[in-house]
Amino acid sequence: ALANNFLKGRGWEVGKYVMEKKHISNTKELLGNKKLGMKIVIPVDVKVGASLESRKAIWRTIDEVKADEYILDIGPRTRRFYTQLVRHAGSVIWNGPLGLFENKHFRSGTRAIVRACANARGVGIIIGGGDTLSAVGRQRLSRKRNVFLSTGGGAMLAFLAGEELPGLEPLIEL
Repeated sequence: ALANNFLKGRGWEVGKYVMEKKHISNTKELLGNKKLGMKIVIPVDVKVGASLESRKAIWRTIDEVKADEYILDIGPRTRRFYTQLVRHAGSVIWNGPLGLFENKHFRSGTRAIVRACANARGVGIIIGGGDTLSAVGRQRLSRKRNVFLSTGGGAMLAFLAGEELPGLEPLIEL
């Protein structure tokens, strides 16, 4: 869903799926920032369906998405690229599945990134959010020393951004 904001900010069609229209101006501003804009990586291809319950995944490049389709997963080119990014990263902060992983036809992107994180060597990995942990759950990432898992995705991002979290303050003081 977050990628849809950036895709729309770049002027692409995002179909019927979730998009936060109030944030489009923010994404345009970020994408236009010469320092940050080049570091924001958005999908180049996707899997779409006719509905959220769709049993048929159709691969499309970003410029081929139709207004009556739902973007439900990343496509194979994006999946390969993101996997390479994880392998070569110093750290990964992941908040949110890459697709509608609850539907078996649209979970390959999320699964690929889970595998990339599981196989990453020397990469610090922070994963947050209940949906993300649900998608990651069976991969035993919690046993790896370089992985931190948080059920609170929004709280995790707020903490990493330096915001004070009253529930954590007593623990930090210890």
